[in-house]
Amino acid sequence: MKHYLSLVKVFMKMVSMPTSKDKRRKYVYGFLGAITVIGLLIPVTVGIGFVVYEMTKRLAEVGAGTLGIGLALFFICIFTLIFGFNVILNEFYFSNDIEYILPLPIRLNELLAAKFTVAFLTENTMQILVVFGAIIGFFIGAKSSFISVIYGIIGGITLPIIPLLYCGIFSLILMTGSRFLKDKDSIHKWTGVAVFILVLICIGSVGFLKGVDIFSFAEKLIEGRDKFFTVLKFVFPHVHFFIKAMETENLLYMLLYVGIHVIWFGIFLFLAGLLYEKGVMGLQGASGRHRERTLEVMLKASVKRSQLFAYCKKELLVLLRTPVFFMNCVMVNFIWPVFVIGMIQVQENPLTIARLRELYAQNDLRVQLIMLLMVIGISMINAGINSIGSNGFSREGNHFAFIKYIPMDYFLQWNAKAVVGIAVTTVSMVGYFIIAGIILRISALHIIFASILSILSISFVTYLGLLLDSMHPKLVWDDEMSVLRENFNSFFSMGIAMLVAGVLCVGGYVLFCVTEISVKALGMLLLIALIILNLVVLILTEKNGVKQLREWEEI
Repeated sequence: MKHYLSLVKVFMKMVSMPTSKDKRRKYVYGFLGAITVIGLLIPVTVGIGFVVYEMTKRLAEVGAGTLGIGLALFFICIFTLIFGFNVILNEFYFSNDIEYILPLPIRLNELLAAKFTVAFLTENTMQILVVFGAIIGFFIGAKSSFISVIYGIIGGITLPIIPLLYCGIFSLILMTGSRFLKDKDSIHKWTGVAVFILVLICIGSVGFLKGVDIFSFAEKLIEGRDKFFTVLKFVFPHVHFFIKAMETENLLYMLLYVGIHVIWFGIFLFLAGLLYEKGVMGLQGASGRHRERTLEVMLKASVKRSQLFAYCKKELLVLLRTPVFFMNCVMVNFIWPVFVIGMIQVQENPLTIARLRELYAQNDLRVQLIMLLMVIGISMINAGINSIGSNGFSREGNHFAFIKYIPMDYFLQWNAKAVVGIAVTTVSMVGYFIIAGIILRISALHIIFASILSILSISFVTYLGLLLDSMHPKLVWDDEMSVLRENFNSFFSMGIAMLVAGVLCVGGYVLFCVTEISVKALGMLLLIALIILNLVVLILTEKNGVKQLREWEEI
């Protein structure tokens, strides 16, 4: 493995987003990083830690103090397995560096070990923070000693390795049949569909906790009668040994935890040397379907349109026809209703549709307030998660010159990208709000008002994302997945969106509770606040955003 470290260094430089040379932009990026930490990382980490702490403290009385940390770590592993598969697949098979590296005198298992390490380092920063949040919550609740803390640090850093190794092994086996597949897009498409279905199943299955008494559930776990946890312990045995090591401070469990990693990593390296070359060569030989495009056909298909319409069509087709963008930027907008339904099912006494109708008909102010705030919060967070705005310029990649050379004003191009991002997000958000309003028999005026708030929230986050991406777009990338997972702008945009949504929603709720303001008056205040936010980001776009594009033109 003499080339391993050198390969890791090279790959890390290739995938990492280069820092800006401009001092002003460096300071801005530092400020945005601080906001993201405050708005995204700290709330998520503290929230997970608090939940685990409460469960650890309460369930310790019945001998199930590790239930909270167990649930958290098992679900983190499940989501790492689901979302890590496409990351590993792209890193192993769809990077542009493969054709240059394969002819070099490097062993295949060395190459795959380096690529796996880079995928692990670049993808699991957020997950490791969540893991540490859960572990810290467990430490405080269980009053752990110094030895447990050491074990927790080791396990917290290495926990996502096993799920990613599963992804790597499965991708090696799957891609041995790559010569039978039509093209790379087909692989992306079908794996993306599979991942989307798994996410829906995972979120929907949260309903298995409906009506479950947590203490009865803990007793079943102690007696080994819960099949769900038995399966999880079999699939992720390292989690069980990790928890046992922290609970008992027994070195043997920690050695078993490390040993499982060594065994699976050895299996991965063995399969890499055996199967990787077959998969890569089969993929290189795979050809897609090509339609014959004669000049006559192209001229007939060409219709004169306005500049805005043509540019919007181009942006929309990129999102719809690129499988990675379609799954991560478009289809992700349709997951959140399933997640909300799953969370409702977890409640011991979930609100029924009939009960919500009754409360709304009785003009229950709390229900109206929560619905109003949820519209803003969900719209902003969803617009940040789909990252359509925050990678709007990065998606151009090597074709960034297209923006410079076409006879179209920069600001108009900017608005076209924003219109597509707003439209794609609005179709799902407002569509679901209208359906929910009809089901709950909410008045048409309230539905229209909620839709306006939603569109303004989406517009703010989309234009903000484009503004951030214009500062320092990631134009050098190997595959489409790199635009999403290696772009700090998407991360910053999501953090700011969550922070602003939190300020508006929490501030609105506090204002309602401590004053005698009506829900209608509060709604108008929120409307004004969103209009001001949109005006601010539009002014910044026209003054600084277009200027930043011109600066990139000179580079």
